[in-house]
Amino acid sequence: MIYPGYIGSFYDAYNPEARKLFWDQMNEHLYSLGVDAWWMDASEPNVQDNTDMEYRKKLCGPTYLGPSTKYFNAYALMNAEAIYDGQRGVNPDNRVFLLTRSGLPDSNVIRRQPGVAISVFAGRI
Repeated sequence: MIYPGYIGSFYDAYNPEARKLFWDQMNEHLYSLGVDAWWMDASEPNVQDNTDMEYRKKLCGPTYLGPSTKYFNAYALMNAEAIYDGQRGVNPDNRVFLLTRSGLPDSNVIRRQPGVAISVFAGRI
């Protein structure tokens, strides 16, 4: 679900239907074939990363929740939740492992659920 303003290929992770579609595609093409750990590089809407942050935020909006300038920093969390909720919905007994480039404090405990591991890596140290 791409709303007006999204000039890149990032989906609106704030939209529950878009998160479901994102997971459905991952499930159909990867999880159902046995892939069960995720390395999600570029898990934030990083369009034109050589520009000012406020400009980048404006490029990504509006979102399902409202202006992207207000919700921009939570994108990685919502993207991680799409994967977590989707995988647990298909197989609630398997743990979810997600390696992501973007995270927030406490993003390793999505809704404090057992069986989830989100690790954040920094590729530009």
